[in-house]
Amino acid sequence: MGSPIRASPEGLGEMGDVPGPEHLRILELAGPGSDGSDERRRHKCLACGRTFSRPSNLARHQCSRGGEQPHRCEECGMGFRQPAELAAHRPSHGSARPFACADCGKRFTRSSHLLTHRRVHTGERPYNCAVCGKGFNQSSNRLRHQRVHAGERLFICPRCGDSFTDSSTLLRHQRLHTGERPFSCPECGKRFTRSSHLRTHRRLHTGERPYPCPECGRRFTQSSHLLTHRHVHASERPFRCPLCGRGFVQLSHMLSHRFTHTEEE
Repeated sequence: MGSPIRASPEGLGEMGDVPGPEHLRILELAGPGSDGSDERRRHKCLACGRTFSRPSNLARHQCSRGGEQPHRCEECGMGFRQPAELAAHRPSHGSARPFACADCGKRFTRSSHLLTHRRVHTGERPYNCAVCGKGFNQSSNRLRHQRVHAGERLFICPRCGDSFTDSSTLLRHQRLHTGERPFSCPECGKRFTRSSHLRTHRRLHTGERPYPCPECGRRFTQSSHLLTHRHVHASERPFRCPLCGRGFVQLSHMLSHRFTHTEEE
């Protein structure tokens, strides 16, 4: 198992859900027979392209860049100090998005990306963990999950010591310490820690409800709301009060009900 990776809050990130040039990419190690130069410089700044031999050196470099990053990519939220840096980054997303989701209208540059996205609507999880059988909609998510079984938690928070299986989870955790909310709603200004939370919030403004119930056609803004609603059709009440046995559709309803027993006492 590899050595734990300690990183500053500015030093780790993941493409897609992480703003700012603070992304850290672990490049492939040099193979047998190489001169080792690639192995000594594995950590790359995605803002300027420089590579470093240690995460701490990369973090120090990113601090030296410093200052505000007011120029943000509309696609992923990544921030840049100069307009030229943003312009150089934009082509990485591609200009044409010919593949549209029939359920929610979201567009993609590749048909394979659309296929993966549609699993959000269908609930398909074709990648199963060989250890516990849990299903995932992407192979990368399965790989990240399997580290739990292997006991690999290589990414450590320098503030509290909590460890994580991947850098993106560590970065999201670090926002609890920093209070950073880098994703802002253009309609009302409300800020969020994740781009996915911002997308869900914006449906309040647009009225978009991409998750339809197959039984009655009622539509919802979040897949979790649809799942809760479907219990009504199935007459499922999986959350039972341990005191009286009464069943509830949602855990929050059961917890609220339990207070009635406390008041009776």
